[in-house]
Amino acid sequence: MKKIMLAVLMILLSVTGQCYANKALSDSIKTEIRKVSAIMYSQGNVNYIDADALCDGLISPAKWYDIYYKDGTLSINDKNLPDALKEQYKAKLNKFLTQYKYGVFSTRSDGLTLSEVFDEKSMFRVRDLTPKHYVMKNTDLGENFAKDVTMVLINLLVPDHLLDTSADYKIVSSTEGLFVNGNKIDEQTIQRYILKLNEQGISDLPHIETYFQHGNSPSKQK
Repeated sequence: MKKIMLAVLMILLSVTGQCYANKALSDSIKTEIRKVSAIMYSQGNVNYIDADALCDGLISPAKWYDIYYKDGTLSINDKNLPDALKEQYKAKLNKFLTQYKYGVFSTRSDGLTLSEVFDEKSMFRVRDLTPKHYVMKNTDLGENFAKDVTMVLINLLVPDHLLDTSADYKIVSSTEGLFVNGNKIDEQTIQRYILKLNEQGISDLPHIETYFQHGNSPSKQK
């Protein structure tokens, strides 16, 4: 019976989902989204935050949003959370981060639809279900040093909205420049990053090719 009700809900959402973009979600819909959030949380999917934000009115269905976390601060659409929600989100997130070893993360989306939330096979529901890891290639640097440099770059790229760490990605630094998922970073930004690297005792932008991906299959490298 539960599966039948969910199927009916999915059909309704496919037909009327866009209508929710401009009005408040009903309590019954919020209750179902909370259930999805709990499932995602237990699976180690950091996108549970998006579902919570949808219920709390911090983002709207099918509308652009940006979620960013670093150094204990979670912002949505470049704004800190309201005081009423800040401690609640922080407590839940700290427990999650400790368990699943997340650090900086950022999500930018053109909009989250209700059909994506309730479809357990959607990219929103499945993309973070397996551990991520680094794969270092084509570098004569020690692996630990290369990871340290990569983390410095990540902490610079994410706030500039040049990298989304909630999905697989590839960072390449070479004599030709700095590239994120094949997109070249402009020279002015690179020079700003080099100054930050200098502060960490790194004299210049080293040559690095770093993959950050789900699971353990090299075939998923981008």
